[in-house]
Amino acid sequence: MNIGLSPQVLKGAYVTGPYTLAALIMGAEEAALATVISDSEFHVLCEFCTDKILEYIHNSTFVCVVLSRAV
Repeated sequence: MNIGLSPQVLKGAYVTGPYTLAALIMGAEEAALATVISDSEFHVLCEFCTDKILEYIHNSTFVCVVLSRAV
């Protein structure tokens, strides 16, 4: 996140949740299957994604959270 901008410049982050990031990494269908077939391994990936998301937002001045709701 730090690309040489002055401290006065706001740095923002848009983040997804750990499951969404894991599904982007391994594919949506594989992620859905992993929750049933290899849930402990998928949990490790989701923990890794959580750590990376937290690392990313801790370097931001603000975070945009978008909530989606099914109608």
